Amino acid sequence: MKSICYALIIVLIQLPILRASANVLPTIYVTVSSQAYIVNQVAGEKNVRVKVLVGPNSSPEAYFPTPKEIYQLSTATIFFSIGLPFEKIIIDKLRNNLKKLKVVDMADNIKHRKFKSKLKHHHHHHHGSHSGSEHLFDPHVWLSPLNVKTMALNTYTQLTKLLPNKQKILKHNLETFLKKLDEIYLKQKSLFRPFQGSTILVFHPAYGYFSDLYNLQQESIEIEGKVATAKQLLTITKMVKDKKIKALYVEPMLDKKMVQNIAKILGLSVVIVNPIPYNLLEGLESMGQTFYKGLSKQ
Repeated sequence: MKSICYALIIVLIQLPILRASANVLPTIYVTVSSQAYIVNQVAGEKNVRVKVLVGPNSSPEAYFPTPKEIYQLSTATIFFSIGLPFEKIIIDKLRNNLKKLKVVDMADNIKHRKFKSKLKHHHHHHHGSHSGSEHLFDPHVWLSPLNVKTMALNTYTQLTKLLPNKQKILKHNLETFLKKLDEIYLKQKSLFRPFQGSTILVFHPAYGYFSDLYNLQQESIEIEGKVATAKQLLTITKMVKDKKIKALYVEPMLDKKMVQNIAKILGLSVVIVNPIPYNLLEGLESMGQTFYKGLSKQ
């Protein structure tokens, strides 16, 4: 907390200089790279500068900005938040001290789902990345093409105010992007129709919005922010056998040895899926194909 206060003092001292020397292009900050793609699709990459807080090898749930990153965020015109717990802390700090920074919830008008699992830890004092009431809601809203449409519309609304001379190009970009998202949704809706109610087993429960959209069941090795206990792994092993699950879907940044050990216990092959792709159109299509291939073997 002291480091945040220190960063804010530096920001306030340097702010006039920063504003004067800022690039002509407005700077927009987002939390994850998938949001950056949405902004660039709507705005066009030549009309704004987009900066991402959480790097490609970092977990959004475990991330917290450094004083330098908070300092850099203070130079932005807009910060598009997404609903991650750490955002509220820095937003409250920056909003109170930097009136010119506009903070916008890119996930506005999206109904957030809660993390759901048939397996739960039975103790109440835990500190995992999804523990506690503040972490009940799943922030991975960008992994549903219909949610991304809403996020794009929210982005468009703000960009029309920020770039009033770019109305025509913004509208064209938005319509093109929405059309592509509709195409992905309709294609995947047809693709997964035969598998409604089927289960995908993932390590980190990031694919709930995708699963819900196509009536799939997501189960995870990570439960309430913790890796499943030995007892829970026995239950998962039975589920794997009963549902004839063949694959465990994992994020590229996870510990490979741990993942391989768990997969060996469960008798599953390991399949890499990136839950935070920069190119959302390609990422959603690739993820859909990956899950489809796995379900086709069950």
